[in-house]
Amino acid sequence: MKKLFLLILLSALFLSAVFAGDNAISFSVRPYGLQIATSSIDTQDPVVSTYGIGAEVVYSRYVTDSLFLESGISWDTFLLPDDREAFNNILFFGGLGYSLPLSDSWSLKAHADAGADLLVYMEKTSWSFTVLTGLDAAYLLKDNLYLDFGCDASFGFNKKDSTNYVKYRVLPKVGLNFEF
Repeated sequence: MKKLFLLILLSALFLSAVFAGDNAISFSVRPYGLQIATSSIDTQDPVVSTYGIGAEVVYSRYVTDSLFLESGISWDTFLLPDDREAFNNILFFGGLGYSLPLSDSWSLKAHADAGADLLVYMEKTSWSFTVLTGLDAAYLLKDNLYLDFGCDASFGFNKKDSTNYVKYRVLPKVGLNFEF
């Protein structure tokens, strides 16, 4: 099922080339991140990260002047309390968004994505289905180069053995976006 989902995401990106004209690529860093992980086991309290850091690369294809399809990959590391080993994740995602110009220099962007999240903790891995949403502001620096800043939020869940896990993340970000 997970492989099928990734195949659908990649196919949607490649098929979007038929309908799209403009492209954009963005690179963002996440100077801070918060993750809360919960478990369906009654005796297990939620685990809240003390700090997180990460990065993201996104490729976008504009279908209209404002509507775009996107696909990307992000990596985040979350430090846990009590000197526990860091929690890492790599998220492969795809979805759509909308860009609203506010002036010649400013615009707002909103996006909604779905993805497959590779979770790595204590040398063990598992996959999680994740929904990612975000709101960004963009400022035109010069000729198709924008400074982006905003915040993403994600909700992911997976099942390991008979236990259900849910992860919530808040991810502020800043980066550069180049349209071509």
